[in-house]
Amino acid sequence: MFSTGTSGDGNTAIERPDKPYYPKRPHQKSRKGCRNCKKRKVKCDEGRPFCKNCRVRGDACAYLDPSAAAALSSSSSSSAPVTSPGPGSSSLAPRSPAESTLIHSRPSFSPSPQAAYDPDGFSFNDLSSPTTAANAVAVVDEPLFIPEGRNVTDLKLLWFYSRVTYTSFNTNAGRAHPIDQVLQVKIVEHAFSSPFLMNCVLGLSAMHIQHLGQTSLMKISPMVTNFYRATAIEGYRKAIQAADPQSFPALLACSLLLTALVSGAFREDEHYTPLYVLDWINVWRGIGAIIELTRPAAMYQSGLEMLFFRPPINLDASARHVPGNLLFMVTRIRPGDEDEPYTEVYYETLKYLGSLYGELLNGFSPILDLRIVTFYTFLPSVFIELARKKRPRALIIVAHHLAFTKLIGHVWWMEGISDREIRNISNTIGPRWRSEINVPMIAAALTDKEAICKLLLDNHYWQPPPGDKFGKDRDPRAKELAFVDDEGRTVGFVQEAERFVLSPSSSSDSSSETHSDADPRWTLRSLTDSLHVVGQMMPE
Repeated sequence: MFSTGTSGDGNTAIERPDKPYYPKRPHQKSRKGCRNCKKRKVKCDEGRPFCKNCRVRGDACAYLDPSAAAALSSSSSSSAPVTSPGPGSSSLAPRSPAESTLIHSRPSFSPSPQAAYDPDGFSFNDLSSPTTAANAVAVVDEPLFIPEGRNVTDLKLLWFYSRVTYTSFNTNAGRAHPIDQVLQVKIVEHAFSSPFLMNCVLGLSAMHIQHLGQTSLMKISPMVTNFYRATAIEGYRKAIQAADPQSFPALLACSLLLTALVSGAFREDEHYTPLYVLDWINVWRGIGAIIELTRPAAMYQSGLEMLFFRPPINLDASARHVPGNLLFMVTRIRPGDEDEPYTEVYYETLKYLGSLYGELLNGFSPILDLRIVTFYTFLPSVFIELARKKRPRALIIVAHHLAFTKLIGHVWWMEGISDREIRNISNTIGPRWRSEINVPMIAAALTDKEAICKLLLDNHYWQPPPGDKFGKDRDPRAKELAFVDDEGRTVGFVQEAERFVLSPSSSSDSSSETHSDADPRWTLRSLTDSLHVVGQMMPE
């Protein structure tokens, strides 16, 4: 096993193992690989427009053209990496002609609702890399462009919105590509011509980063969130009062995004006030008022109409799913009761709540999430006024909806809304009504979604139906969303008449016209009042 040898002077050589010699396996070097693979010292398959490694990692894929590669390889100085200016830079360092020929291509990215946490997709670690800017944009021989009136922080927040935050408004994100396109591109286009919408977008992005606990890594101060939120609310109020047709697309987009932006007060102890949900409901109901103000034609011309699609509601069928204790609460209204004139309003509102119970029987799905999120947009304006007057029956119905909000997954701005508000409602209505709010109070103490479902359905044997309706078993109804009126009926827009009419399948009445139950002027006034209250809660 060991061999010995003799040196020239006759001495015995040191023993060494008699190892066989294996020649190095022949292989072909990747001389035209992308910059990322060269930097990581891994073999590149040289795929175009992006290689397999970059596609898997979600990185930008940058190549040199052949002549540039030859020029760079012949110069020792060319081995220095080409970098994009940092966030605070106003110019680029000089480059050689070869270095200016970098070709960047970005792999397509359609993040799921969990994109912010997906290590194979977006990662916060990417943000700490000095080459992040080079990965995000093409390298050019020009200073970093900053639009007038904006700064580097704004660009950072806008990038985060278009990469991650926009998915928060699509319960079927990554699968409903047309809606993703509107959220990711159309809204940003309108924001560049509307400061209050841009401030709303930037505020949402900053609040999302704060929610994820990444303010230090992104170098975004919590004061930035407060500033953009306050300026967006004030700008939105002024735009409503001005009613300039040029601002209608921005008003429509902001009416939706603001519902998330003002939800931050639920999670901030310093600025939270009990029963804040009542002002939040007005902001939701204001979406319909803005559509009335801007007229349906403006919504379709802006390209934003898909953002306002809702699942239809069969109110007669939904009435069968209303819990018996809530029906009894309304049935026992007696003559002389302060709620007697509003008995029918309560019955009507319970039908909308019944649609949530009926949908829950189908298990967790994007449609259930969407029904829960859009619930307040359907409510009669008279009911909202009763809730704002803190009528116990109205607050109890709101508390039951808040229990449903604990079932929503992947919508970060809906988190932290229900528990504290349910307890505040219980304290407001007093001991007499505690039995009616028992279910929401128990739900507030639960965290397991299946346990909450069993509680809401009063069925301890309930199990979610098999299948993943967020994934491979996608709910087909997600493709059939359309514009729905406030009575839950599918409607279509007649461009010549510039109005909505009921679709044939939704109309069993003699009239084919659709209408809102609210006077738009009243709703707008109520909306601006709530915005004023919300604005006062924001710190300077």
